[in-house]
Amino acid sequence: MDHSRILDPNFPMASFYLPRANEAAWYYIGLGAYFAGMGLQAVLFPWLVAVVLQLPATSVGFAQMLSMAPLPFLVLIGGARADRTDLRRQLMMLQSLVLVPYLGLSLILAFDLLSYSALIVYALSMGVLGAFVMPARDAALPALARAQGLDLTRAVTLATGAQFGGQLVGFAFAAQAEWTGGAPLMVVAAAMMGLALYATSRLSPQPPGKTQTDAGARSFLSEINEGLLAARRNPRVWPVITMLLGSSVLFMGVFMVVLPLLVRDVYGGSSLELALLNSAFMGGVMVTTLTLAQRRPIHFQGRTMMLSMGISFLAMGLMRLAPPEPLLYLLGLVWGGAAGVSMSMSRAIVQSAAAPEQRARIISIYQLAQMGGAPIGSLLIGFIISAIGVLDAILVPMAGIVILWSSVFFLTPLWRIEREEPAPSAAIEVPAPDGLLMPASAPDPRAASIERARDTAPPV
Repeated sequence: MDHSRILDPNFPMASFYLPRANEAAWYYIGLGAYFAGMGLQAVLFPWLVAVVLQLPATSVGFAQMLSMAPLPFLVLIGGARADRTDLRRQLMMLQSLVLVPYLGLSLILAFDLLSYSALIVYALSMGVLGAFVMPARDAALPALARAQGLDLTRAVTLATGAQFGGQLVGFAFAAQAEWTGGAPLMVVAAAMMGLALYATSRLSPQPPGKTQTDAGARSFLSEINEGLLAARRNPRVWPVITMLLGSSVLFMGVFMVVLPLLVRDVYGGSSLELALLNSAFMGGVMVTTLTLAQRRPIHFQGRTMMLSMGISFLAMGLMRLAPPEPLLYLLGLVWGGAAGVSMSMSRAIVQSAAAPEQRARIISIYQLAQMGGAPIGSLLIGFIISAIGVLDAILVPMAGIVILWSSVFFLTPLWRIEREEPAPSAAIEVPAPDGLLMPASAPDPRAASIERARDTAPPV
């Protein structure tokens, strides 16, 4: 056996040791494992800030803001990078780097060196890495689904289920933080990332859709600008981007700052209660995504997305009433269920409309809209809580959601957007009956690359 071949980035690692399974299954295993680690630290981080260090609302909001702050600045660069490199190799490198802050925080906690500044450094490093992981991870799915003969809407729905199912596993571990401490849990998070790295190594290479010569001739900034223009000119993508950008400011601030402080200050809870509330949310996501995966794809994707955001608004409003704790978890379940529908619909709309040569960049813009408002929302809601209290602070983003929803309904075609098949190329466009521009069909270069790699993989 030539062990040196394992070091080749185009060589599928471990193919000598285990038979190659369905690549879609490996993708979902890697996705779930990655988000299991992310879910664990998503509970542990605010618990360390709000409960262990007992910091005020402004400090919690600032810390949560910094965990997302690199995203608006780097996710578009991450998308441009993903469009010009092998996606499998990119993901493996990034997942390896995530192990560094995971194990670093574990050592800090083990030696009792925890401080606010250490958590800030951890948050910033995770934000930087996440900005590059997200576009590469999502851009790998459409070509993989096409090569495996999967419907893209269902593939996206399953990816959403794997994402939040993994987070549920992470939450279950994080609920033990009060008894185990944070250090062993961060080692568990690192082990989950190791599993994600192994699963990614089982995928076939996904070379870029364009040649390296073409990619090297143009700057990152020009490619980012091209992606922004493509998203802006696409009548299916831009309304989704607009809705997500506004809702990320309004919903994410509540989720990342209000909920941990609600658990601490109103319900007197700790890591267990915070994990239960997060688990209820993700459980709702799982229920709806599994339901969507078992039924025929939804045709009226735009209005389904908007109606589900209305349900999230109602659940958040009822939390303002400080209901009994079991009802709080039920509201988290409802909110998560609506969020799962909304995310599945928005991702399906954007991924089906994006051309392969621009897909990672447009997906990175989608992710920027989905998460890019979180730093602003987290910082603002921290100051609002300090001024008027955690319960009354919920009313401020609720008023903003009413304005956002009404504006999108009356000023954009999002309500009228319907399902269409994935568009492999943006070079040719034909008018649809409703006046929307719909890209014509052409081969997907990344899907072809997967099929070629599978055909030339070494025997097992």
